[in-house]
Amino acid sequence: MLKSQLCTYPCPSNISFMFNYGLLLNMSIITQNITGILLACHYVPLMDYSFLIIKHIIRDIYHGSLLRYLHSNGASFVFIVLYVHIYRAIYVQSYHYLFHTHITGIFIYLLLIIIAFLGYILPWGQMSYWGATVITNLLSIIPDVVQWLCGSFFVYNPTLNRFLVIHFILPFIVLAILVFHVLYLHLIGSTDVLSCNTNNRISFFTYIVYKDIFGYLVMLLLYLIQLGYGVLSISHPDNALQVNIIITPFHIVPEWYFLSFYAVLKAIPHKQSGISILLILIVAFLLTESFSLFSSHVNTGVTIYSLLFLVFMWIGTELPTYNVLLLLRFSLIWYFFISIFSSQHIFIILSYAHPYLFFWLCQ
Repeated sequence: MLKSQLCTYPCPSNISFMFNYGLLLNMSIITQNITGILLACHYVPLMDYSFLIIKHIIRDIYHGSLLRYLHSNGASFVFIVLYVHIYRAIYVQSYHYLFHTHITGIFIYLLLIIIAFLGYILPWGQMSYWGATVITNLLSIIPDVVQWLCGSFFVYNPTLNRFLVIHFILPFIVLAILVFHVLYLHLIGSTDVLSCNTNNRISFFTYIVYKDIFGYLVMLLLYLIQLGYGVLSISHPDNALQVNIIITPFHIVPEWYFLSFYAVLKAIPHKQSGISILLILIVAFLLTESFSLFSSHVNTGVTIYSLLFLVFMWIGTELPTYNVLLLLRFSLIWYFFISIFSSQHIFIILSYAHPYLFFWLCQ
């Protein structure tokens, strides 16, 4: 099995570095699991001690600061690699040939979102508490769910205990799904850059192994640069403050990989409508088979999706002023238009008409 799957496994000869992000994502998730297990050995899920325990890990535990920041910054690296991996899969339309791999990848993506949200709450900083309060209150549209999930009518001690248990268990489920993800990939074989089957193949060892090792060393270098110099200011400064349930932050902002979802909730004042539109947006993003109807315009479709995703992230960091909400709601309409109207002619018309539509909406 090792010889057939790691040594002589056939890969397309024109495979590029964009196909190395799958292995980088696996290595990032494994790194998160290892550092998370080591951090869980010292963590105490109590409201009065959780924030102090994080400080204790950083200052008193041997290499505790390295573990803590490797785990917290590693979450951002996981999502950076994950979004590039998804972008590449949509761009080359690999879901046509690897349907089961695509489905298992969707489950991994959704589980990683849940794991990241639960992990963001555990440090019990000011932004962690109020972020958990906002998200759990969204679930109040379903009767008794908040009480069942939090163990109380609001975020309290039982909430931390339950979130820690779920945050600890779900990564092992992700690892199990990753096994099936790779199994389905190797069952059919990787697609090439041109999205077509070809018999021009090369062995995985040594050609692809060298590329993967080089990519992992580059990612490890970026890890070390971030840990040593803090190039990216990823976490919000308010999360370095201990929880104060009396004082609400001026502007509640989640981590950057939640900003696009948070922007949608910010655009819709009604709670039920906001949750419904957010779920529809996620389903529209995951059902990437709609790009197959664009054929020659698939590159344009992927580019617009990516630009709208960046717009949602930017708006998620801004205060909900009139102009910001106007731009956000127009972007949502444009997002749903290119998701629903998958006909080539309608897509081309909307592509050329969107500047005029935006000018008319601003007027």
